[in-house]
Amino acid sequence: MLTGWLDGLSYDLMFLFRPQVVPEEVVLVELDSESHARLGQTSDDKWDRTLHARLLSILSAAGARAVYFDIAFTSPARNPLEDAAFEASLRSNRIGVLAARVKPSPLGVGGQIEAPIDSLRAAAPWGICERSVTG
Repeated sequence: MLTGWLDGLSYDLMFLFRPQVVPEEVVLVELDSESHARLGQTSDDKWDRTLHARLLSILSAAGARAVYFDIAFTSPARNPLEDAAFEASLRSNRIGVLAARVKPSPLGVGGQIEAPIDSLRAAAPWGICERSVTG
């Protein structure tokens, strides 16, 4: 029990004498319940991808250098026009980064990478995120 505490202390001790750093250049945008209701999104948790396209354009115009979506866009939208709008925004703004996820194998070893759909994957860089929602 004491060794576990000492292991943590060896790491945490360095931060005792350092001032707290708050990264002001990073903004987290969450898909919260209030926005869900106000924007009239369905209850299946898949947001209209034209909203993501508009957000990306707004953030690009405001000077954002990168926008990371931790939503795994692994299946097409119900309306193909949504994917087309999001793809166009990713291509024109060139600051979007998309998430993929790893679907665990039934054996508990390794897994299968679930990447964004082809059209979005071709429009923006992507990588594996630790945790994601399907969008």
